[in-house]
Amino acid sequence: MLVAFPLGLLALVPVWDVLAWSKAVPEAATVAYWSQLAGLVAGLLAAMIGVVDLVHLSSQPKVLQSGLRHASFAVFGICILGVAFAMRTRVGVPSVAVMALDFVGAASLLAAGWFGGHLVFHHRVGVAPEEPLIKR
Repeated sequence: MLVAFPLGLLALVPVWDVLAWSKAVPEAATVAYWSQLAGLVAGLLAAMIGVVDLVHLSSQPKVLQSGLRHASFAVFGICILGVAFAMRTRVGVPSVAVMALDFVGAASLLAAGWFGGHLVFHHRVGVAPEEPLIKR
């Protein structure tokens, strides 16, 4: 559940940027700033837990390969969004460079989310074993 917040917050930053740039929503730049900050903090917390999970996958090569893809996209996305946040001002319309970095970072995090879903739903990573409905 820890990944839902950074993924949602950071994936919406480019949307808020476009709304700020188009002046459709007056406070969109402020919302983008705080969404990005909160998403980065939550993303770093999720990454710490993810490292622990990744270490436990070392005995399963196919699962480890998917885990490394997931981690690579996530780390790249968090780093790019961190750079974009450092370039962002708290108020005002974001620059084109910031918006471009936000789009690239969000796309990378969406790819990381897909690989994370693959780990959970295909490889059953982090899923408790199912117990039979009828106990004998």
